[in-house]
Amino acid sequence: MKRLVLPVLALLFFCIPALAQTSAPFNQSELNKYLADYPAVVKYLDEQGEGQEAQQPDMLADIRMTKEFEGFLGSKGWNTQRFIYVTRQLASGIVALQMADQGPRIQSEFEQTKAEIMKSPDLTPEQKKQFLAQMEQSMAQTKAMGDASNLAPGELALIKANKGKIFKTFEIE
Repeated sequence: MKRLVLPVLALLFFCIPALAQTSAPFNQSELNKYLADYPAVVKYLDEQGEGQEAQQPDMLADIRMTKEFEGFLGSKGWNTQRFIYVTRQLASGIVALQMADQGPRIQSEFEQTKAEIMKSPDLTPEQKKQFLAQMEQSMAQTKAMGDASNLAPGELALIKANKGKIFKTFEIE
Protein backbone atom coordinates (compact mmCIF):
# COMPACT_ATOMS: atom_id res chain seq x y z
CA MET A 1 0.00 0.00 0.00
CA LYS A 2 1.11 3.52 -0.64
CA ARG A 3 1.71 5.74 2.36
CA LEU A 4 1.00 9.41 2.62
CA VAL A 5 4.13 11.36 3.39
CA LEU A 6 3.35 14.59 5.24
CA PRO A 7 6.22 16.72 3.89
CA VAL A 8 5.23 15.82 0.34
CA LEU A 9 1.71 17.13 0.95
CA ALA A 10 3.24 20.44 1.92
CA LEU A 11 4.25 20.87 -1.72
CA LEU A 12 0.64 21.12 -2.76
CA PHE A 13 -0.11 23.59 -0.02
CA PHE A 14 2.66 25.97 -1.04
CA CYS A 15 2.78 25.37 -4.82
CA ILE A 16 -0.74 26.39 -5.76
CA PRO A 17 -2.06 28.75 -3.07
CA ALA A 18 -3.29 31.47 -5.43
CA LEU A 19 -5.79 29.18 -7.12
CA ALA A 20 -7.78 28.54 -3.99
CA GLN A 21 -7.82 31.75 -2.00
CA THR A 22 -11.44 32.84 -2.26
CA SER A 23 -13.40 29.72 -3.17
CA ALA A 24 -16.58 28.69 -1.41
CA PRO A 25 -16.31 25.68 0.92
CA PHE A 26 -16.92 22.28 -0.64
CA ASN A 27 -19.99 20.35 0.47
CA GLN A 28 -20.85 16.66 0.87
CA SER A 29 -22.14 16.36 -2.69
CA GLU A 30 -18.98 17.88 -4.15
CA LEU A 31 -16.79 15.72 -1.91
CA ASN A 32 -18.64 12.61 -3.08
CA LYS A 33 -18.14 13.63 -6.71
CA TYR A 34 -14.46 14.33 -6.08
CA LEU A 35 -13.90 10.95 -4.45
CA ALA A 36 -15.74 9.22 -7.29
CA ASP A 37 -13.73 11.06 -9.97
CA TYR A 38 -10.31 10.92 -8.30
CA PRO A 39 -9.45 7.36 -9.46
CA ALA A 40 -10.20 8.33 -13.07
CA VAL A 41 -7.97 11.41 -12.71
CA VAL A 42 -5.15 9.20 -11.39
CA LYS A 43 -5.66 6.77 -14.26
CA TYR A 44 -5.64 9.61 -16.80
CA LEU A 45 -2.43 11.02 -15.34
CA ASP A 46 -0.81 7.58 -15.33
CA GLU A 47 -1.75 7.16 -19.00
CA GLN A 48 -0.18 10.54 -19.72
CA GLY A 49 3.07 9.34 -18.18
CA GLU A 50 2.85 11.36 -15.00
CA GLY A 51 3.85 8.26 -13.04
CA GLN A 52 3.63 7.52 -9.35
CA GLU A 53 3.24 11.17 -8.39
CA ALA A 54 -0.38 10.85 -9.49
CA GLN A 55 -1.02 8.31 -6.74
CA GLN A 56 -1.09 10.85 -3.94
CA PRO A 57 -3.51 13.69 -3.20
CA ASP A 58 -0.63 16.11 -3.68
CA MET A 59 -0.46 15.02 -7.32
CA LEU A 60 -1.25 18.44 -8.70
CA ALA A 61 1.92 19.91 -7.26
CA ASP A 62 3.92 18.28 -10.05
CA ILE A 63 1.34 17.99 -12.81
CA ARG A 64 1.51 20.35 -15.72
CA MET A 65 -1.77 22.18 -16.16
CA THR A 66 -2.12 21.43 -19.84
CA LYS A 67 -5.16 22.13 -21.97
CA GLU A 68 -5.59 18.35 -22.27
CA PHE A 69 -5.69 17.92 -18.51
CA GLU A 70 -8.07 20.83 -18.12
CA GLY A 71 -10.22 19.31 -20.88
CA PHE A 72 -10.21 15.96 -19.10
CA LEU A 73 -11.34 17.60 -15.87
CA GLY A 74 -14.01 19.47 -17.83
CA SER A 75 -15.26 16.19 -19.28
CA LYS A 76 -15.77 15.03 -15.69
CA GLY A 77 -17.74 18.19 -14.93
CA TRP A 78 -14.94 19.98 -13.09
CA ASN A 79 -13.66 23.51 -13.36
CA THR A 80 -9.88 23.11 -13.03
CA GLN A 81 -9.54 25.70 -10.28
CA ARG A 82 -12.36 24.11 -8.31
CA PHE A 83 -10.80 20.65 -8.60
CA ILE A 84 -7.51 22.08 -7.37
CA TYR A 85 -9.29 23.85 -4.52
CA VAL A 86 -10.94 20.63 -3.32
CA THR A 87 -7.64 18.76 -3.68
CA ARG A 88 -5.82 21.42 -1.68
CA GLN A 89 -8.43 21.54 1.07
CA LEU A 90 -8.55 17.76 1.37
CA ALA A 91 -4.76 17.62 1.60
CA SER A 92 -4.79 20.28 4.30
CA GLY A 93 -7.53 18.46 6.21
CA ILE A 94 -5.74 15.13 5.95
CA VAL A 95 -2.59 16.68 7.39
CA ALA A 96 -4.62 18.35 10.16
CA LEU A 97 -6.14 14.99 11.11
CA GLN A 98 -2.81 13.21 10.97
CA MET A 99 -1.10 15.92 13.02
CA ALA A 100 -3.86 15.66 15.63
CA ASP A 101 -3.55 11.86 15.71
CA GLN A 102 0.20 11.48 15.25
CA GLY A 103 1.72 14.87 16.05
CA PRO A 104 3.69 13.75 19.11
CA ARG A 105 5.06 10.69 17.26
CA ILE A 106 5.98 12.80 14.24
CA GLN A 107 7.72 15.35 16.47
CA SER A 108 9.60 12.56 18.26
CA GLU A 109 10.76 11.06 14.96
CA PHE A 110 11.80 14.52 13.81
CA GLU A 111 13.91 15.00 16.95
CA GLN A 112 15.47 11.53 16.57
CA THR A 113 16.41 12.25 12.97
CA LYS A 114 17.96 15.57 13.98
CA ALA A 115 20.04 13.80 16.63
CA GLU A 116 21.18 11.16 14.12
CA ILE A 117 22.24 13.87 11.69
CA MET A 118 24.22 15.67 14.39
CA LYS A 119 25.98 12.42 15.42
CA SER A 120 26.78 11.28 11.88
CA PRO A 121 30.52 11.05 11.29
CA ASP A 122 29.89 10.85 7.53
CA LEU A 123 28.52 14.38 7.24
CA THR A 124 30.49 17.60 7.28
CA PRO A 125 29.35 20.41 9.59
CA GLU A 126 28.05 22.27 6.52
CA GLN A 127 26.07 19.23 5.34
CA LYS A 128 24.59 18.81 8.81
CA LYS A 129 23.59 22.46 8.82
CA GLN A 130 21.94 22.11 5.39
CA PHE A 131 20.04 18.93 6.31
CA LEU A 132 18.81 20.45 9.57
CA ALA A 133 17.66 23.61 7.80
CA GLN A 134 15.75 21.54 5.22
CA MET A 135 14.14 19.47 7.96
CA GLU A 136 13.13 22.57 9.93
CA GLN A 137 11.60 24.11 6.82
CA SER A 138 9.73 20.91 5.99
CA MET A 139 8.39 20.58 9.53
CA ALA A 140 7.30 24.23 9.57
CA GLN A 141 5.48 23.76 6.25
CA THR A 142 3.82 20.59 7.49
CA LYS A 143 2.66 22.30 10.68
CA ALA A 144 1.35 25.26 8.68
CA MET A 145 -0.51 22.96 6.36
CA GLY A 146 -1.95 21.00 9.27
CA ASP A 147 -3.44 24.17 10.75
CA ALA A 148 -7.18 23.53 10.55
CA SER A 149 -7.78 27.28 10.30
CA ASN A 150 -6.68 26.92 6.64
CA LEU A 151 -9.98 25.14 5.99
CA ALA A 152 -13.24 26.90 5.27
CA PRO A 153 -16.01 26.49 7.85
CA GLY A 154 -17.49 23.01 7.75
CA GLU A 155 -14.77 21.43 5.61
CA LEU A 156 -12.89 19.80 8.49
CA ALA A 157 -16.14 18.31 9.79
CA LEU A 158 -16.82 16.83 6.33
CA ILE A 159 -13.28 15.47 6.13
CA LYS A 160 -13.60 13.89 9.58
CA ALA A 161 -17.02 12.41 8.75
CA ASN A 162 -15.67 10.96 5.50
CA LYS A 163 -12.17 10.06 6.71
CA GLY A 164 -12.53 6.36 5.89
CA LYS A 165 -13.65 6.99 2.31
CA ILE A 166 -11.02 9.69 1.79
CA PHE A 167 -8.19 7.56 3.14
CA LYS A 168 -9.36 4.57 1.08
CA THR A 169 -9.53 6.66 -2.11
CA PHE A 170 -6.05 8.09 -1.52
CA GLU A 171 -4.70 4.72 -0.34
CA ILE A 172 -3.54 6.15 2.97
CA GLU A 173 -2.78 3.71 5.76
